[in-house]
This record gives sequence, C-alpha cells and structure tokens, in this order.
Amino acid sequence: MTLDEFTRSFCTPECIEQCRDALTGVDRQWHEWHEGMPSASTIRFHMLTEEITVGDDAETKRRVWGEYVRDRMYGGDRYALDLEVLYQCDDLQRVFPFSDPVDSVGAMNDLWELQHDAGAAAKAHACVTLASLIDNVPPEYRDLLECPGIVVLLCKGSDLHDPQASFELGRLFASGRHLGPNERQAHRYFVRSAHEGFAHAWVYVAMDCANGFGTKASPDAMIDAFMEGAVHGDYTCCMMLGHLFSRGCPGSKLAARPDMQMANEYYAEALSLESMKVGPYGGHPEREDHIDADGNALRPLEDDEMTEAYVDAAFTEIVMREFQGE
Repeated sequence: MTLDEFTRSFCTPECIEQCRDALTGVDRQWHEWHEGMPSASTIRFHMLTEEITVGDDAETKRRVWGEYVRDRMYGGDRYALDLEVLYQCDDLQRVFPFSDPVDSVGAMNDLWELQHDAGAAAKAHACVTLASLIDNVPPEYRDLLECPGIVVLLCKGSDLHDPQASFELGRLFASGRHLGPNERQAHRYFVRSAHEGFAHAWVYVAMDCANGFGTKASPDAMIDAFMEGAVHGDYTCCMMLGHLFSRGCPGSKLAARPDMQMANEYYAEALSLESMKVGPYGGHPEREDHIDADGNALRPLEDDEMTEAYVDAAFTEIVMREFQGE
C-alpha cells in the first residue's frame, strides 16, 4: 500500500474510533477470536498495525499516523485522546524504566496529566499502567511522581470497571502487599474482575472456593468457576477441568466420579487454545504449524514439543477408545 493509499484508508476519524475500541476492549477481541470471527474494529486495528510495523515505508506511515492522531486530539477529538493515552501506556510498558530515573518519572507524569480528560476505559488503563510501574521507580525519586500510589490507582481503575485493575487489587489483598491481607476483599475483587471480562480471574475465584478463602469452601462452586473461565477461553480453567473430570472430585456432585469424555473435551479445548494467541495466561503460537483450524494435528509432535494438554487429550482419548472397545 502506497503512502497516499495508507492516508486515505487509515487517517480517518472512523479508524481512530475503531482502534480505540479494539484497544479498550469495547469490542471484546478475546470472545470474538474464540468464536472464530474477530470484530471489525479488531480487524482494522491489526491491518493498521501491520502497515506501520512491516515494510520499508513502515516508519514513515507510523509517523504520519501518529501526527494525524495528535492533530485530531489537539482539535478536541475524544477518541483520539483515548488512543494517544493507550499508545503512551503501551510505549511505557515496553521501554520502562529509562536509564535516567528522572526520565522515568517525567514520562509517568506526562501520562498522568494526559489521562485526566480521557474516557473511562482509557483513564482506567492508564491507572493500571502507572500502578504497574511505580515499584520500578527508585524510592528516592517517587516523591517526584504526580500520580497517587499503587492502591489508589488500582481502586480508581476498578471503580471505572477495568477488570485488570480489580484483578490486581485482589492479588494485593490476597498477598498483603502494600496493604493488610484480607481474604474476603481479595475474593470480592477476583469475582468482580471475572464478571467484568478477565477470564483468568475465574482461576482465582475457583481456588478461593476450593480452599475457603474469603468464601465458603465448595467443590461444586470451584467447578462452576472453572467452567465459567473455560467458556470465556481461559487455558488454565480448561486444563483444571480436564484434571478434575479425569480423576473425579470427592465431595462434588458435578464431578463425583471420573468422566473421561468430559475430561477429553476440556483437554481438547485447552489444546485448541494453545494454537491461538489468547494472551499471557495461555496460547502457544510456536505450535501453530502443528494444528489445523479444527484442532487436528498437522504432523506428529516431537517429544520436546508435546505440551501437557496434548498428552492429556491423547491419553483420555485412548482411554475412551479402550472403554468403548469393551
């Protein structure tokens, strides 16, 4: 695509809005990909990203796009402001900390100032980003920061319904880091994060139910939580359900006895997730050449390539076949 074609295609208010939606999760990329069809905003965002990162003229296109977004932002475009905030969050997370702590503080202060007039989703994302960076600033320089501390930032993000902020608050309450340990509050924030769209939080909800942390211990409540996570595409939840159904779960009505068919279904789902880029808690893109669109192996795996999901799915399939043979 030539530079003129790129400008006509992407330097539009509609594209800014679509990129902002893709990055903030207004169009849930996780669920869309899992169901086999990404949203229009996600497709447009990935097309733009490819144009500004791949090719001899990628740097020029990236500069043109950045200037267009900033021009729209200074002209009062709220979507452009949101997008600029999200881009700055991404830039900070990639390069932080800087070699000079003063530069680190300056960049964080710039993001804190920029996010004030942004929309709720971008503002929350900035709060989570800043909270994740504070511990990397040397203690003697933290008084120079204009943003509040980690707990306040995460509370702001959670109040704006950011599931990552709620998840991180749950982890703080569970560990007692930066505030006093509180199992009930930890469980509350894990549940909130899970219901607001962070699928991996269901793992923490399930383990709370298993151990009675902040809630009543219940094997069936644990399994229900894992099932919710599996429905929303969490790899760990699928694997845990495979383990539970392959062995049986004493005290549970849902998995009182081993059920190899159910175990195989969840292991197979985990195996299919390994071929997808589904975020930091699952997905093994290096195995994409082994699996087709239906989850079938394209070629045998070498011993050092066999993941736990692959082995468990194969094992339960063999067990089912043997039982059926009887």
